[in-house]
Amino acid sequence: MPTTPQTTRQALFFAEQRAGRVGYVGWPPLNCKTDSDCQKIGLNGTYCVNDPTKTAPFFCHEPEVILQSGLARPTGLTVDVKSQQVFFAEDDQTQGDTYWPLRAINVDGTGKRVLIEKLLDPQGMDAQDGKVYYTEHHGQRVGVVDFDGKNQKVLHTFSDEDYPGDVKVDVAAGKVFVVVEGKLTTGQKLAVMDLDGGNFQFLLTDLIQAYGLTLLKDTKEIYYVQGGHGGFVGKMGYDGKSQTKVLDILEYPYMLAYNPDSKKLCFSEAGVGDGSLKVMNLDGSDVEKSLTLGFAPMGVNFGEVPVTNVLQSACDAQCKQTCCRNGGGAACISACGCSGSCPSDAHIEDAWFA
Repeated sequence: MPTTPQTTRQALFFAEQRAGRVGYVGWPPLNCKTDSDCQKIGLNGTYCVNDPTKTAPFFCHEPEVILQSGLARPTGLTVDVKSQQVFFAEDDQTQGDTYWPLRAINVDGTGKRVLIEKLLDPQGMDAQDGKVYYTEHHGQRVGVVDFDGKNQKVLHTFSDEDYPGDVKVDVAAGKVFVVVEGKLTTGQKLAVMDLDGGNFQFLLTDLIQAYGLTLLKDTKEIYYVQGGHGGFVGKMGYDGKSQTKVLDILEYPYMLAYNPDSKKLCFSEAGVGDGSLKVMNLDGSDVEKSLTLGFAPMGVNFGEVPVTNVLQSACDAQCKQTCCRNGGGAACISACGCSGSCPSDAHIEDAWFA
């Protein structure tokens, strides 16, 4: 259990499509015995979830941090830890095929900017070595652009009924992998090309409802999602061979990400009302729900934020309410990022704490 203030915190970043927002939540959960343990670590807006029905150590509750809201259905998302930047795309296609920008924002919520003004139905993306690789679904293109928005280039243009979805890049191997959807849910594909778009080929042409993918670069493996009701996470080699299911019977899984430090996978289930981010081992075991997001979470990625970002987060009303109900007092309320004191009756309507 950490006992000293942290300078950085691992986090799960997400794009919540129908809620129109991009944000993150601290990960993995930090153990604690009391509220003061969470405060010593240096995390604001947090308290110790010391469930009396369980045995210590418990864990520190942390509210999600919203970096940007009011967006038009954000989909894909990628994070560059070194530069502390988040890249994402809006993609509201409710009125038919329309163009949307590729955006960037710093993990502290500053530096909002547009890298590319217009992409046709942008979806997947991957930040690698100062570049963002991206797909245009109905634009039928895979492209790349520098972090500063310069040197945009189309790597490959698809034809017929091939529509690129997610994209992931292994720079050391010199390869770009792309999930390719079609008008039907069957006969979808996995493509690979060089970093400059050369040596393009299809590895597989028989996938069903193929959505997200992520790479295990040390073992040269691809983990991928086949979505829908009863979807699954599977894996295969970089050559498209040795396919196997890892975790089955999921509810509308969409995108996934890999953390090489913890050797964990995170995937989104894009339900409306019950969407969530879940983390699991590479063999599909030890599945844990990290965050419930009720409005279609899609893009997901592991990243890292300075603890000072969390210290600047807004008052967590639920945290304050829990403090008051449990007699936590001023110190507990302050740890929630809130001010003021508890009312005489802590069981009044939740709106009081907003």
